[in-house]
Amino acid sequence: MADALTPSLRAIRQQEFYADPRFHASIGWALLDNAKSEERTTSSFPTIACLPPSLLSTLNEKYSAKLASLGAFDVDQICVKIGKEICRWRL
Repeated sequence: MADALTPSLRAIRQQEFYADPRFHASIGWALLDNAKSEERTTSSFPTIACLPPSLLSTLNEKYSAKLASLGAFDVDQICVKIGKEICRWRL
């Protein structure tokens, strides 16, 4: 089923799904208006000027109870990918 997404991922110059899938969580993503022109893709992603200051409180209000109901799980590292750079922090 994931193979059906391959043409779309290639069209926006993204990697295909991992051969060795692993759990991840996307916290937030936005294409800001101030991105350098050479960093923009040829696709028509909507842009925003900045992340709204009320975003975190709005998300907490809407989703915190549902997330808390999922229970706990162990995390041994945090990985952040921005562009091609990946930063890792062991916990």
